[in-house]
Amino acid sequence: MNQMRARWGMAAIFVVAATVALFAVPALLERATVAHAEELRTRCVKGFSTKRAWRAELVVTERGSDGERASQVQQLVVRGPGQYRLVVRERDGRGREVVSTTVRTGSTMRTVRTLGDGSTELHLVSGMRPVLSLGRDNLLGQTVEAVASTRALKVVGSGSHGGRPTDRLALGADRFVWVDRETGLPVEEQVVSNGEVVHSVQVRHFEDDAAISDAEFAAATVSGARALIEEDLGFREVAGPADASIALGFTPRSVDPSAGLAVRLQGYVDPTVTIGDGPAEGAFVVALAGSRGEAIVTQVARDDAAGTVAAALGGADDGRGVLVAGQPAVVFDEAGLVRLVFAREGLLVTVETDLGEAEAISLAEGVR
Repeated sequence: MNQMRARWGMAAIFVVAATVALFAVPALLERATVAHAEELRTRCVKGFSTKRAWRAELVVTERGSDGERASQVQQLVVRGPGQYRLVVRERDGRGREVVSTTVRTGSTMRTVRTLGDGSTELHLVSGMRPVLSLGRDNLLGQTVEAVASTRALKVVGSGSHGGRPTDRLALGADRFVWVDRETGLPVEEQVVSNGEVVHSVQVRHFEDDAAISDAEFAAATVSGARALIEEDLGFREVAGPADASIALGFTPRSVDPSAGLAVRLQGYVDPTVTIGDGPAEGAFVVALAGSRGEAIVTQVARDDAAGTVAAALGGADDGRGVLVAGQPAVVFDEAGLVRLVFAREGLLVTVETDLGEAEAISLAEGVR
């Protein structure tokens, strides 16, 4: 009888252990998959955000409802914040090549478009605000941002692109990104519908620390352009805060750079310029840069600046509360960048940087 009880006891223990394993193993595998996805996310964002000078060639393919495929080649050269050259080659409805060349240097952007019939169009944009990085100015950067912002990122496969091992990340039910396993950089993005790839962005070439000549950034000029479009976005470069006070209607505060950073550009957004359906919001902007990274500090006048910060802290946003010089502030992590917002005597101040939260707080405390 005792032997029988022992056997039943062992059998019961086995059943319990098997049941636990049945539920535990999938949970462990799920946790491992999530951890792998988060590791790839971190490497992807960090790997891209540290690139300062690079060139790439992207091939964009679209599949229409009629099954026809259209391709576009983008050749991109980046050599710093607010400095890039983009050449786009595609075909018009009659199969003729259309080439668009865009060059941005600082606050000015010029686009020359040569149409299939040989005629040209020229688009001039001036008064562009300084940017922190090129992450949002090109398709490659937009893919990285999508990887960074997807909440439930999943690893759903592996393979090889160009002879290099890659992992396939799911950004949703029908959107996927292949990333290089070694560098973490995207090599292809796909949108799938009914089992067919209807949109893809493939990185055909990527060169880090590329040698870039000044000739590639020569201003594009065209004589006899069929169409000339001019657009002013209202940013005006100045020597210091005092030079912007009359135009803005408030006196901006000076920004004390942190160690290793220096002011590379400062100016204001002219509130009298119309953008879209209304005037631009007057703001004072300081761009800083150093060997470690970059930052942008923006100041706008708000009667209830402190209330705006309090609302952000108490709302459903993803921000976290911190203190700046003893005052409440809110921090957001956005695609490898940090954005910190705080109030200072009627001014709403925003610090954006790729240097991390501690650096953002240090810069915020330097707004005097």
